Amino acid sequence: MTPVIRPAAPGDVAAIAELLMALTGEPFSTAQAAERLAAVTATGVDAVFLAEHEGRIVGLAALHWAPQLHRPALGARVLALVVADGLRGGGIGAALLDHCEAHARAQGCGFMEITSDRVRTDTHRFYARQGYEATSLRFRKKLG
Repeated sequence: MTPVIRPAAPGDVAAIAELLMALTGEPFSTAQAAERLAAVTATGVDAVFLAEHEGRIVGLAALHWAPQLHRPALGARVLALVVADGLRGGGIGAALLDHCEAHARAQGCGFMEITSDRVRTDTHRFYARQGYEATSLRFRKKLG
């Protein structure tokens, strides 16, 4: 399957909410998706891309890039990557990552990172097949 990759638009929020629900396993309303899409894309250093196939949105990638204090080049990070249930393994995720990498290079980024939950071992194998390597641990603490 060769999807068309394009920027997300406000009219896509229902599909975005559905994909984010598949990613997080938590309820996600269209209103929440609209609010978060507007907030993320307003920064100018974030982009949300959608994979579309035969008129249906089948995947999503959110990308952020920023200067790095400890590195000479801008760095990019995939903040979210999800492919619709039942369509994984068909090249959609790889197409989204390729698009994100090209976009990050165009912004002047020297590297791209992806964070993945430890339990998503299938996803880890996918990232490794795409040329990514595990280089660090990420620690998180909820505030409030």
